[in-house]
Amino acid sequence: MKKLHLKIGTFLNNELVIDEAGIDPHHLELFCDEYGNVFITDLKSINGTFVNDKALDGFKLLVAGDKVRLGKTYFFDWENLILSSNSVAKQVDVVANVESEKTQTTIPTGTPIANYKESSKINKDLFIIYGVIIVLLILLYIIL
Repeated sequence: MKKLHLKIGTFLNNELVIDEAGIDPHHLELFCDEYGNVFITDLKSINGTFVNDKALDGFKLLVAGDKVRLGKTYFFDWENLILSSNSVAKQVDVVANVESEKTQTTIPTGTPIANYKESSKINKDLFIIYGVIIVLLILLYIIL
């Protein structure tokens, strides 16, 4: 099993972006070591991370069947994420099956994170930023 380290939240620089009410910009981290141990760390989120309905303070070793909730209503299927991510060899694929009390969102197995709606925001923003930088460099070259 390969090591895996994911930062999760609403901020676009996370490896997994979840754009839902009750999720903090930098909400939590998941770490899977080479032995398959999965650790969850709350990043001092305002809305809280809960494992089996107990507030997480710091980090915890997750075991099969643990229920992870972000904020009040967002349930996170960490087991499917870890298993799917480790089954796709030598790809930076992030796969999740995530559910909320309001809606259920399933991210299909084997789909690169760049194909997700959330991460496409990152690509569009980077494209715009790089475009502006190139235009500014050209203008500076012409002026000087």
